[in-house]
Amino acid sequence: MVDTRIGGSHTNETFFWNSQGIGGNLYHFLRNYENLDKVATIAELKAVAPQLSNRPLPNIQATRKPYQPKKWQASQDSRKMGQMLNYLQNVRKLDPVLVHALAERNLVRPLSNGDAFFAWVDNKGQEVGGDVQGTRINYNQFGKRGTRKMIARGSRSQWGFHFNVRDNRRKDLSCDKLYLFESPIDALSFFQMNGLKVPEGGNRHFVSLNGAGSKVKTLLPYLAEYGIPKEIHLGFDRDEAGINGVYKAVDLINQWNFRNTVTVYVDQPATGKDWNDALKVGDHRKQVQTFKEWAKEHPQPGQQVSRPEQQQQPAWGQLPFDQPKVRQR
Repeated sequence: MVDTRIGGSHTNETFFWNSQGIGGNLYHFLRNYENLDKVATIAELKAVAPQLSNRPLPNIQATRKPYQPKKWQASQDSRKMGQMLNYLQNVRKLDPVLVHALAERNLVRPLSNGDAFFAWVDNKGQEVGGDVQGTRINYNQFGKRGTRKMIARGSRSQWGFHFNVRDNRRKDLSCDKLYLFESPIDALSFFQMNGLKVPEGGNRHFVSLNGAGSKVKTLLPYLAEYGIPKEIHLGFDRDEAGINGVYKAVDLINQWNFRNTVTVYVDQPATGKDWNDALKVGDHRKQVQTFKEWAKEHPQPGQQVSRPEQQQQPAWGQLPFDQPKVRQR
């Protein structure tokens, strides 16, 4: 329930998400429903509702419940499975072999309303969250996106949908090339366009950040679990948010002194805004540039990227998240 009244006794817009047991004002809504971090939330709040940005927070306790996989189990209704498969295969043009392989591993499954659920797992195989991709297109209900898109309540902070492709000759999961994308479907589209076969020369990891600029810190916990790769490829959208996301990711890499061990590339499709746009029209061409090459053609909108020498570089033992130290190879 959303109360948008501001005047009179209603000094703040408020919402109550009954099924999740949370509530608050617009700030809480952006944090909990849109899953933005604090900095991105403040910026968004100032942009869309400056009249609310300086108001005191309402006296509403927002609680965070732990992730409960049972609430996101697969529907046993074959019609819901068909609805999900139709959307992923016919609308999004994902290969049926790829989709069924994910479904067999329970990494993607239909919910009771037919929406697709992409499960997040850690390196021990434990499910720690997930995100929902709607399969019913309704622009009146879901705005310009056209479909429902949300993160499951309680999902592990700074994590996302990911999958690995291993070299057959190796037994370890250490990452040689890490690919970052804004959504699970973008990651799967890129993987499909660039060959489904297992690589001969190394292990590749594909990670969805569920956003661009506001979610790049997902990189740090992932590196803590899987180690530092030789290459990081940024496959963000070809729009302003994607450009800002690239610069924020590079700032983060520079700040934590990864640049001495990692080469950063920017991967972009030749057609469309994102990788799924290119997949749907059958254009598998891509442009791969080092960050320095890419930055010459894509200046950061309204802001310049920080120079590494201006940034403090804390020791590995001071990583800003509760994870083991990153394992240097």
